[in-house]
Amino acid sequence: MGEKQENTACKFIDDLTTLATIKLRPNLQKSPLRERPLQYHSRTGHILPNEVNPILPQVNQIMEFTNKNKMKLNAKKTNLIIFNRSKSYDFQPQITIENELINVVENTKLLGVIISSKLKWDLQVQFIGNKFRKKLWILRRLKTMGGTIDDMLLVYKVQI
Repeated sequence: MGEKQENTACKFIDDLTTLATIKLRPNLQKSPLRERPLQYHSRTGHILPNEVNPILPQVNQIMEFTNKNKMKLNAKKTNLIIFNRSKSYDFQPQITIENELINVVENTKLLGVIISSKLKWDLQVQFIGNKFRKKLWILRRLKTMGGTIDDMLLVYKVQI
């Protein structure tokens, strides 16, 4: 049997975010089936048995809460992201909500910040840069149309 997991937490904002740490080496098992083509997280040939998966009890608890309060989770909007730097231990999660498999994504937006599974900032920096360029275009356009400095300052204060 696998080792007990640490640090599970839930946080409510306008959506629900849940986090779990998994000790991969003692809990992963070699997968007997190797379906082709392999998904990225299946590349090492490991699976995480349901009995040691710390996310499943959290998902079940969330499902009980939503059912009790006559709410419904949208499985299509639910994403799962894995932060794993190991090259020799990895697994493809098989978590479902109402018989629909949850998407495993490489990046997601959380409270306006793009989080990458590689924990790199390049996507966030690119996103902010694109937003800035769009706002800057407004000032350039206003200048070419004969806008005054006061007009441009007002647009800068309001838009940027």
